[in-house]
Amino acid sequence: MCSLISVVIPCFRSQSYLKQTVLEIRKAFETNKNYTCQIILIDDGSPDGTWEVIRCLCRSFSEIIGIRLSSNFGQARARMAALPHIKGDYAVFMDDDGQHPPMAIFSLVQKLSEGYDLVYARFPKLKESLFRKAASSLSDRTLTAVTKKPKDLRITSFFALSSFALSSLGDYQSPYIFLGGYLFEITKRITSVEIEQRPRFEGKSSYTFQKLYAMWLDNMLAFPHTPARLCRKTGFLTFLAGLIFLIAAFFLSFETLAIISALALGFGLLFVFLGILGEVILRTFCIIQGVPTYTVQEIITHDNP
Repeated sequence: MCSLISVVIPCFRSQSYLKQTVLEIRKAFETNKNYTCQIILIDDGSPDGTWEVIRCLCRSFSEIIGIRLSSNFGQARARMAALPHIKGDYAVFMDDDGQHPPMAIFSLVQKLSEGYDLVYARFPKLKESLFRKAASSLSDRTLTAVTKKPKDLRITSFFALSSFALSSLGDYQSPYIFLGGYLFEITKRITSVEIEQRPRFEGKSSYTFQKLYAMWLDNMLAFPHTPARLCRKTGFLTFLAGLIFLIAAFFLSFETLAIISALALGFGLLFVFLGILGEVILRTFCIIQGVPTYTVQEIITHDNP
């Protein structure tokens, strides 16, 4: 009996290449008779004609579901919007720009069948700008230090979930989503598979510095213990830095410079921690007020286009 794989694709400004992405996925499943597919396309508030492309694809293929969000909620929230509609034994999440090869879907799912709950694609050579690589590396190191993410694991947007992980995510309710972080808390059956990343079909990534920072902040503050760990570890490093300043001042007679530097460092960190604390309080207030994770504007299928 064939296993059903639900392929979830958040879409943003992809009207010119989304159809090509979907056709490649369908072709990959046509060559592998061990699996059938369900494709869920989520339009994350695209300002172009992405939704019309999704509508046409739903009319053409019965296995496709289209979900339109009322605004641009971000990739993580768009993924969460797909969860109630997933029918597969496994779910694979991927991008809409063609960088993730459809045939690799089966490599991820094969690893899940070995007993894992979360499998990430691991790209040996990232086809990204130097800035994006540096930002990703910094984010990865920070998350390793303050969350339960395995040290040798790299979080990517191409990953697969088991039925256990999918059912567990049904209890995850928050307007600030860190899907990986939630799963790191409840399962240790996590691994990665090496996959070759392809060039984008066209254009460049829409992730600006502001969006990357917002995503990093969501990940860092998704769970209360994360900022606490960050403050504790940074505080320890600050203590060591202050101790070094004092030793330098004692032996080198640079008392004034050392004192000024130590004060500047201390006050800077103080305001950083106050900002983190304020952000945690604000997000807690938003959760209490019931701020939605996302809002679905429209859902279409082959039978109801």
